[in-house]
Amino acid sequence: MDKLRALQTEEDHTCLMNRMKTIDVSDIFEEYNTRVLIASFMLYKFRGEYNIDDELFELSKIIAGAMVDLDFKTISKNYQKYFDKFLAWRNSDIEQMRQELRSQVQACRHTMTPPKDMADRTWNDCMENSIQLMNKSEEKLEKMSKTPPKR
Repeated sequence: MDKLRALQTEEDHTCLMNRMKTIDVSDIFEEYNTRVLIASFMLYKFRGEYNIDDELFELSKIIAGAMVDLDFKTISKNYQKYFDKFLAWRNSDIEQMRQELRSQVQACRHTMTPPKDMADRTWNDCMENSIQLMNKSEEKLEKMSKTPPKR
């Protein structure tokens, strides 16, 4: 399939992400979670950006290659292990992002001081706006963590 081959050959992270958003292979791989399958391209091609272990890297590479080759036997043989590793990585990644957001909120709160002048008030307002944005991001993470991909 040409769209999957394009994912395999894409070298630019942003372009890969944009391509991934537009691909629908649910009619071909109907018994699997196709979003999780397609994520295999992202994970193996940009391993360093996603902090994945050797096993998830290898499984991602196998799954992506099998998708391009329409090798259903290889997908079937490796999918459950890949899916389980993917979920573990995803959950860990979400928790790490949550902790980073909380640390940033604490840092923002720490820099806020009782205002002595207009500059201090403006600073505090900016920090409060930043905190609100980070809280919204944490809410999104919370929602994502409670809706795991279906098998």
